Amino acid sequence: MRRGWPLLVLLAACRSVPPAPGGPVGVRAVGAQGSAAPGAEVWLAREGTRVTGRCDDDGRAVFKGLPDATYDVYVRHSAGWCTGSARAGAEETALRLRPFGRLQGRVRDARSGELLPEFWINLRADEFPPGNQLTLRDADGLLDWRGLVAGRLHAVVGAPGHRNVELDLGRVGPGQDVEGLDLRLEPAVNVAGWVMDDATGRPLRGALVELRQDTRLLFLTLAASRFSVPPTRADGAFRFPLLAPGLYELRCEAPGFAEERRRLRIEAEPAPPALEVRLRALTASKPHE
Repeated sequence: MRRGWPLLVLLAACRSVPPAPGGPVGVRAVGAQGSAAPGAEVWLAREGTRVTGRCDDDGRAVFKGLPDATYDVYVRHSAGWCTGSARAGAEETALRLRPFGRLQGRVRDARSGELLPEFWINLRADEFPPGNQLTLRDADGLLDWRGLVAGRLHAVVGAPGHRNVELDLGRVGPGQDVEGLDLRLEPAVNVAGWVMDDATGRPLRGALVELRQDTRLLFLTLAASRFSVPPTRADGAFRFPLLAPGLYELRCEAPGFAEERRRLRIEAEPAPPALEVRLRALTASKPHE
């Protein structure tokens, strides 16, 4: 048995050796006319790992100390974007910026039809993983942004006091515009309340509260003050934020108490009152004499 020990030790040592660093990874970003793109953001990605940097005044970015490998490269600049690949230790990779497309439309309240003066958009393209997170304010509720990259676009749109909307904008080409969007966001509703012992009126700590809509579990939370916001609420408080109006089923249970279920119709206006959920203690059955 002892003859195999040196081999095991050698194998373990080989597994613990990190990959040797390669040479520098050099990237140069240039505009459509070949001029440098100073300040461009650069991402290198490989197998779930991502490093970031910025180009210097000559449009160059150099990354050192990375493992010897080939990396996906993503570049974004005010003048455009581009993608490519670069290998550690190889010659500098020159990438030419491609034009942005334009995203235009309006964002409205779905109930009133009024334009929303503040909203945000999270954009993601399958060809450009870094994505874009935008917070826009416009008194007229107008969406007008030049920064679209090519590929299949996915977006999440939200606004204060409203539910998020997920969109598939389809596939767009370099410099292609997406116009005429009419985004309507449902007003969000906050539902809060507390759970108490029906006999004593005392709050119950640790009761389980579920809220369901169309048999799908939307939220799961514990009715205890340690999960409440703000912390001044008494034990037994619960809160479900940013719900869409509609029909729900509320279910509440706690050890030693009978389960409580009720149907709720949640409307955006007027705001729903605080819920009072009273649980009845289970009566222990007496053994037969």
